[in-house]
Amino acid sequence: MERQARAAFTLIELLVVIAIIAILAAMLLPALTRAKEKANQTFCISNQRQWGLAMGMYASDNADYFPESRDTNYVAAPDNNPVWEEMYADATANPAIGLSDWFNALPPYIGSIPLWKYGANSVSNNIFTYSRSIYICPTAAAMPTISPDPNSVTGIEPGVGPGPTFNYGMNQKINYPNAPEAPFKVTWAVNPSAFVEFSEQRVHAAETPYYGTSPTDLSSTYNYYNRFSGRHSGGGNIVFSDTHVAWFKYSAVVGLNPATGKLADPNNPAINWAYTGVFLTPPP
Repeated sequence: MERQARAAFTLIELLVVIAIIAILAAMLLPALTRAKEKANQTFCISNQRQWGLAMGMYASDNADYFPESRDTNYVAAPDNNPVWEEMYADATANPAIGLSDWFNALPPYIGSIPLWKYGANSVSNNIFTYSRSIYICPTAAAMPTISPDPNSVTGIEPGVGPGPTFNYGMNQKINYPNAPEAPFKVTWAVNPSAFVEFSEQRVHAAETPYYGTSPTDLSSTYNYYNRFSGRHSGGGNIVFSDTHVAWFKYSAVVGLNPATGKLADPNNPAINWAYTGVFLTPPP
């Protein structure tokens, strides 16, 4: 009895199937990429909402005062960014130094680890850099590693190791027009729903969109429109003093003055960097 001949693909049929699969993959990949970025943005919104809630609880426990946006005790000038060795030594040897900074004072309110404790691991601190936490935006973490700040990453100061890369920053102008780093009360905000507490922080020099040219407007403990990141689909998230979080297109937060070619505040009424609600720079 003769065996029945087994049907087989011809070379042309096989190539057609491969081409169809390639076309389907090309159609699906952008959608998958968008879905992944949407998930990252959602995770990032959750992080920032937690920072906002922690800020509210901290203020409630401290007569409505905010923590500090940076600490001048740190020697990594000009941005006052902490370095791991220095921050850990300060916190363990002299708890009065640096523990009132937002990145140390707020995390315990939401069951997270104060930033100084990460300094106990190592100078390179891979646990902080690669683990998911309230400090890390997944989209920023996945970007190419480009030195964010010449004063905080390259090993910089003699005998002092690198410091953390900040994916989020506290409003640099939070106490404007008063003296920098003077105590600030949350009740002073004229428009709580528009007054910025935290925002996405531009981390890498390759992040786009970006209207400026300065390589140092990156990764500090504090933020302003010049440091805002549009890494989430051309925009970023902002936390306001009423604790709500909203996504804004980059151009809604950052403007460009055509006369000077420099960054400018576009004076969006929904975004107040000054607690008085007064715009800080002329319209672009």
